[in-house]
This record gives sequence, C-alpha cells and structure tokens, in this order.
Amino acid sequence: MSADLFRRIADAEGWSDVTQIGILLRFIAAQRDRASFFAFLTQTRAATTDSDLDRPIGSCGR
Repeated sequence: MSADLFRRIADAEGWSDVTQIGILLRFIAAQRDRASFFAFLTQTRAATTDSDLDRPIGSCGR
C-alpha cells in the first residue's frame, strides 16, 4: 500500500496519529517475509530526509 493511499484512508476514517501508528505496527508484525520488510526499510531510509523526521506523522512527502 502506498503512503498516499494510507494517508487518504486515515484522513477519511479520521484516525488519530496514535491509531495510525498502531495500525502500521500491527501491519508490520503481520509480515512474514523478512526480505520484503528489509527492502522496505532500505527504500524508506533512502527516501526519508532529516527534515521529514521533524514533520508531524502523516505529513511526510506532502
């Protein structure tokens, strides 16, 4: 699922930041393929800048 799609769903549902984090943590915990998860981490690190870390959750890339 793309970050944009997740943000649109979260906005439509009115999920708080805490709820979004909980959902993402449950999604991560459900993953069984470590290689895919590590590929995701690599892509995330490459796409994330220090300034992204200073933004509120859900606003990165906007």
